[in-house]
Amino acid sequence: MHKKTGDCFIVAYRLAMSHGYKLVHALAIGQGPIKGIQYSHAFNLLESGEFGIDWVIDKSNGLDVKIPAAVYFKLGGIKVSKTYTRQEAMRHALETRNYGPWDPKILKNTS
Repeated sequence: MHKKTGDCFIVAYRLAMSHGYKLVHALAIGQGPIKGIQYSHAFNLLESGEFGIDWVIDKSNGLDVKIPAAVYFKLGGIKVSKTYTRQEAMRHALETRNYGPWDPKILKNTS
């Protein structure tokens, strides 16, 4: 059976490269039709953006979300995450020849 996956890792990587946002790989808990299912996910972090708040930017799978990071982490049930700078993400992508996830703790499923 073919497992459908999203584009979060490549989209988040490209945004990190083009805009300098931090790249985040995380384990999230699904909502809606996938409620309660844990999966690997990638998104971007803009630290101390507007109003001195850290913001999550998620443009994966056709989304265009910008939400305070604390709210995003709570809604997504995110307790395990790894943040990469632009340089760290580039190094990992070149070494592994993929967009992630790279941390074994996050290698569950891909979104």
